[in-house]
Amino acid sequence: MKPHFPKVRRRIQRAFLAWYAKHQDTVPLPLQHVRRKNDYLAFTLTGLHPAITFGLTWELVVYVEWQGICWDLLASFESWPRHSADGYYCELCKPEARTLFHSRKALWQDQVFEPFLQWLNESLLPSRFLGLYTVGRASTYAKLLIEPDPEAYRMLPLWI
Repeated sequence: MKPHFPKVRRRIQRAFLAWYAKHQDTVPLPLQHVRRKNDYLAFTLTGLHPAITFGLTWELVVYVEWQGICWDLLASFESWPRHSADGYYCELCKPEARTLFHSRKALWQDQVFEPFLQWLNESLLPSRFLGLYTVGRASTYAKLLIEPDPEAYRMLPLWI
């Protein structure tokens, strides 16, 4: 079943949704739309704890928000496409490591969407718990875990 996403304005968001439509069978679980603003698209995976959300602006981030507090960014995938006479390259890459792409969509696929899919398969899917941690009174962070951690401030089941 094809998930319903609203119309989006940003090119990277349109490119992501087009990529997802073509690669839906390789994404481990269906994506679900959470919310959209002019410059922001939020989504999640079916069955994933609602504390974890994916946000797509000019970058793709995975963040943890629990009880109204943003605890941590679990992952971030970004690129800065720049046009040259020969195509597009990512300005974040070192000059000697830059690859030229025929389009921004191709660059985003290689440097944002595919690494995101790899992270889903290698980091998120094997995990069973989300550990929330505090450092002092003002600092928080989160970790994906295979086994519960008694040192965590709170343990949440990753899959519901």
